[in-house]
Amino acid sequence: LPEPSMVIVPEGSYSSVFTMCWVISNLIREKLQLAKKRDAMLATIDKQYSIINIEITNLYLIIEGVKDTPWTLMGVHEDQYSDRFTINDSDFHCSDFPGFVYANIIENSYINGKLSRNLGMVPIKTAPQWSLYEPTHPNFVPINIKQFSTILIELRDIKGQFIKFNPNFKTVISLSIRPIKR
Repeated sequence: LPEPSMVIVPEGSYSSVFTMCWVISNLIREKLQLAKKRDAMLATIDKQYSIINIEITNLYLIIEGVKDTPWTLMGVHEDQYSDRFTINDSDFHCSDFPGFVYANIIENSYINGKLSRNLGMVPIKTAPQWSLYEPTHPNFVPINIKQFSTILIELRDIKGQFIKFNPNFKTVISLSIRPIKR
């Protein structure tokens, strides 16, 4: 096998995972002095599902053990030897969207005619930064049970799907409990 070559992704503001893939693909072609667009690495996007399809030709992507690689940010943690793999696209300059917090210990309430254990809504930031949300006026709701040892918390989007967080960052939820008057 030939000696591995490294490409350095320049520091900058990239708008999405796809943009980073496109830059990496061009850097690989330049480094290896390849003329054809299909040589080495080709990234295409399926906008409907926000999935990036990556095809690699005559190339191995060495990721494990390499420090400061953008691949881990993009969800790729293992060396890639296959012809194709997919990753999720993400818009880095996107704004907030509502996240709905559900908990198994609170009383049911009706939302859109359906019983729900909705604790409240929080803004979810998708920008590449640490974010903290602390409500100025917390909403306290009645607890449905007298004793509990486990609390199940779910964060869902407006369509009811679980919100996926980047596993490289911790997600912390603080739950405040206090007596309320009924």
